[in-house]
Amino acid sequence: MPITDLAVKDGDLIAATQGRGFWILDDLEYLPQLTQTIGAVKLLAPGPTYLLGGAPGRGARGKNPPSGVALRYWLARKPGKDDAPVRLVISDGKGRTIMTFTSKKQKDKKAMLPLGVGKLEAKEGINVFHWNMRYPGARRVKGMILWGVPKAGPRCLPGRYQATLHAFDRSETVSFEVQKDPRSTATPEDLALQFAFLIQVRDKLTQTHDAILGIRALRTQIGQVLARAKGLDGFAEIEEVAKKLRSDLQAVEEALYQTKAKSPQDPLNFPIRLNNKLGALAGVVGRGNHRPTDGAQAVRLRLTRLIDLELEKYRKLTGPRLEALDALVRSHGIPALAPPQHPGREVEEKSK
Repeated sequence: MPITDLAVKDGDLIAATQGRGFWILDDLEYLPQLTQTIGAVKLLAPGPTYLLGGAPGRGARGKNPPSGVALRYWLARKPGKDDAPVRLVISDGKGRTIMTFTSKKQKDKKAMLPLGVGKLEAKEGINVFHWNMRYPGARRVKGMILWGVPKAGPRCLPGRYQATLHAFDRSETVSFEVQKDPRSTATPEDLALQFAFLIQVRDKLTQTHDAILGIRALRTQIGQVLARAKGLDGFAEIEEVAKKLRSDLQAVEEALYQTKAKSPQDPLNFPIRLNNKLGALAGVVGRGNHRPTDGAQAVRLRLTRLIDLELEKYRKLTGPRLEALDALVRSHGIPALAPPQHPGREVEEKSK
């Protein structure tokens, strides 16, 4: 097939064929880096990447490349059992970590990955990893049914970022640029306001889900205490105090999340609660490139206030009420209750 024209555009080689179309060889900027001396580890610097969406082509359409920043790296060999897992850390222009990805295998394939942790290839030769240009999403709770709530976090802002690869006790760092969609009319201020809005929602959802996990753990402990105390003198008093505390904890959880939802279609029958409403708001505001409307800001503030009221109830229940129950069961020789932690407070403080 004859090649009638060649051109290099934005780091890609374009070849036109005789009446049959054209072909594009992407990312020529990597080739000069491969001519340099390569040791056991080499992280290649990607070219500028646009903040674009997109999906794979269907039918007779062409196939789109994966979206996101393409990070290519060379490993002289596959890591052995004595080697630490390969890690790739994405940071902003000031060196603050955004996401960390690892080649470590998950023992439980059904277990959800922790915030900011994903699967990374670690084979001999060239590996490719695409960062989707997003921050970590809110804490996820296994089995939770939510409608319209994005699992991924907000997209990053245009600017300079860094990637650091750790392998074989060595590290390589490269800088790269994320550019705004050239078709968008959004200003830097618009994008910054949208990003701040989505981060605030994410952190509040994480705080909410941490509380739900704490409530569930505490209710389980209370059930175990009742099982151990059954038949002891004073069981009636323990049962009365424990069941009232467990009931009040359940009421807080049910205000935060629709606990009756067990399948994806259940929200049709059981109204969504505060966490789903707030998360769905992020799903709407996160579409496109625009600042949040005044209405969206008002809804976020209202939902946040309602969630905070429930979180305050939860903290009070895990204060004197829990201490009183703990003292009561201790007096009967039953192991103490472990008060849940409140990691959501840390999230809230770090986001300020």
